[in-house]
Amino acid sequence: MKWALIIDTQDEHGNELNRYVHEITDIDPTGRFHPSLVWVECGDEVTQQHHYSDDKGFYIPEPKPEPVIPQTPSAMDIFNNLFGGLI
Repeated sequence: MKWALIIDTQDEHGNELNRYVHEITDIDPTGRFHPSLVWVECGDEVTQQHHYSDDKGFYIPEPKPEPVIPQTPSAMDIFNNLFGGLI
């Protein structure tokens, strides 16, 4: 039997963003740690990559899409567009 320490992350306004597995132990944490720490019994498949929800249990979140960074035209591209590539 294993237990996962669940940590809540919050934004600057105190809104909960997500709950993730911070640590896993095979020693029963009952009475061993501060009572404010949240330990949840888990299976062997749970890793520190997992998140936790009261509704879904343990899960691995979908990867966030890479941000699309607009490409800035170079000075030469701007010059060529303005002057028709005279150089």
